[in-house]
Amino acid sequence: MGYGEKDIHLVSFQSVSKGYYGECGKRGGYMEVTGFGANVRERIYKLASVNLCSNITGQILASLVMSPPKVISFAI
Repeated sequence: MGYGEKDIHLVSFQSVSKGYYGECGKRGGYMEVTGFGANVRERIYKLASVNLCSNITGQILASLVMSPPKVISFAI
């Protein structure tokens, strides 16, 4: 398309409270900010972090959604 990261300003959210792993009822999530300058990103993160602090299980679920466990085969 010819557009780069500097051309498009995008904020995306992922919630683990209504996610695709069936973790309904838990609270957590993450936000990705792309294409904004460092000053704008810092202000967005500051505003978001004032009101958001999920519990420990929500933080663990957010971490697992972003980096799921790998399947390991064991030799028997």
